[in-house]
Amino acid sequence: MTYSTYQQTDLRNLTDTVERLSRQVSTTSSEVYELQEKHEALDGQVQLHDDRLDGLDQATQEIREAQNELREELADDVAEVEAAVKSLTATIGWLERRVRAEQNITPVDIDHADKAMRDLADCALRGRQSESVLLSTNERAILEHQVDALRKLRQRIRSSGEDALRHSATLATTERDSAEHRQAGAAFRAAYRAWNAAKAQHTATTAAAEQARQALQDDDERRAAHGPNVMTGESARTTLQSKLRERLSTAVADAALLPSWFTIVLGHQPPPTGTQRWIDTAVSLLMYRITYAVNDPVVALGSPTEDDEHRRAWHRSLTEDLRKTRY
Repeated sequence: MTYSTYQQTDLRNLTDTVERLSRQVSTTSSEVYELQEKHEALDGQVQLHDDRLDGLDQATQEIREAQNELREELADDVAEVEAAVKSLTATIGWLERRVRAEQNITPVDIDHADKAMRDLADCALRGRQSESVLLSTNERAILEHQVDALRKLRQRIRSSGEDALRHSATLATTERDSAEHRQAGAAFRAAYRAWNAAKAQHTATTAAAEQARQALQDDDERRAAHGPNVMTGESARTTLQSKLRERLSTAVADAALLPSWFTIVLGHQPPPTGTQRWIDTAVSLLMYRITYAVNDPVVALGSPTEDDEHRRAWHRSLTEDLRKTRY
């Protein structure tokens, strides 16, 4: 083959390569063009969705604003209805008292206390006052746990010490390179660590246990001194509650006119639901007024004195109960 023939062959090969590359470039250009078209179409769809999202955001904001306005209007309406109901209730109560007054029906003196009832109330109060100087069941349980913690700690010290001694005896009587010696060594180290950790806690645990034991002993002495008052007071409180519950039930059953201080906070009769809670709260209110000689004709609880913590606590508890039981 001549040199010219080689040139012609190379030229044809080069021409084929160029044509093939041209076809590939053409194909790639077409694909790029299609991709550009798809990209533009996607841009259009994204813009369309963005516009829709903006519209949804605006609509959502409008709905929220309308909902807030509706909630405010509803709250105002509810407040107006509640105020109207309270006003109507007060008016009905006033009309009822006027009608009964014209018929010479006087409110029942539901919190009247003779000497026997006052003695019961005083005895119950003394019992509560005596009980207040005693530790509660939970407080005693915490102290007893601290005392028991020392007993358990000492048991761990004794047990781990005995284990350490037993394993040390094995170490002394076995060959150093034996399996039994190695096992005893590991067990001795574990027992010693347990003994050392327990010993480290002993001082603090002993101090806490001694304080707890002394507190329990002091409480036992107070219980010996105040226990009779607590038991007598509890019995008196139960008896007084029973008498007042019977008086209240009779008044409600007879549709008696209840005093204003009572109806203002508890209404004229128990509700159809939560009746037991209403009665319990009413009886507690009667006991409070009798115990502290509250005779205010309008304010049910009066004002507690600042120097009587027991009365303030009872006042707070009753105030919350009346709020929950309000008709």
